[in-house]
Amino acid sequence: MISVVIPLFNKSYSALNCIDSVLSQKKLPCEVIVVDDGSTDDSLSVVRSKYSNSQLVSIFSKSNGGVSSARNFGVSKAKGDFVAFLDADDQWDPEFLLEVESALQRFPCAAIVGAGHYINIIGEGGRCNRYSKILSQFKSTSPVENYFDVAKNASVLNSSKVCVSKKLLESVGGFPEGACVGEDIYVWTRLCLESDPVYIPKSLATINVQEDDSRNARGGKMFIAIQKIDEIMLCAEAAGKSKEVLSYLKLLHLKHSVLLLVGGYKKSAIAQAEFIKCYSFRYYVITRLLAMVPFNIIKYLKGIGRL
Repeated sequence: MISVVIPLFNKSYSALNCIDSVLSQKKLPCEVIVVDDGSTDDSLSVVRSKYSNSQLVSIFSKSNGGVSSARNFGVSKAKGDFVAFLDADDQWDPEFLLEVESALQRFPCAAIVGAGHYINIIGEGGRCNRYSKILSQFKSTSPVENYFDVAKNASVLNSSKVCVSKKLLESVGGFPEGACVGEDIYVWTRLCLESDPVYIPKSLATINVQEDDSRNARGGKMFIAIQKIDEIMLCAEAAGKSKEVLSYLKLLHLKHSVLLLVGGYKKSAIAQAEFIKCYSFRYYVITRLLAMVPFNIIKYLKGIGRL
């Protein structure tokens, strides 16, 4: 029993393709829950005009509360034991749910399943397998016992290619409402401290990247996983994974700090560093030093992949 939750906000241009990709699955879910999060365009009417009579698709509308709020609302309505998430501007390949179900049957104790994905940067033409490195590490579907080490360099889980146990997701409090940067990574971190994810080494989803209102609204915002580092490290200590989790969080902080600095958000980068200061004074100092580097040099270093 897999329910699909699709948060929707101002995606009238892509919502139908997204939902159609779910309804075209070789193995259909038990339901598709679309949660319109107070769209100000015609997203809701576009979706209702096509799917209002569908027995599989349920459409809900709520006041705007952010993507975490929309996902949590969808989960609260879900009937399935597992919930698969798909953002309204992305699509699944027809085999996605079939492969997920096969993984759950093969590993009956699994609570989290992820897969490979394609990246499609709108305007640049064509999709590509951005994370071929991780695909090559796994010859077949299997648990990722060293998730935090692997996730430093590759995307194991993503909000458009993951299926999780509803019970486990609710036990960690769902998605953090009010957060708009890294809210999903925070959740995957909490979940993977409770259970090793199972990874399907096939690209089964397409992540479309383009500038829009939701993406632009993230500018200057701090990474929620770093803001909640105290909570995460307590859970990591209980799971006996303090060392690898801290190493993972430090790298997340550094990567996002560079993005903040490239975006001109120096104060946000320094403020974020304060959260990690007591865990790694070294990374705090590195961030402060980077904040002193001229903007053009930071941008250049990021471009050539040195940061």
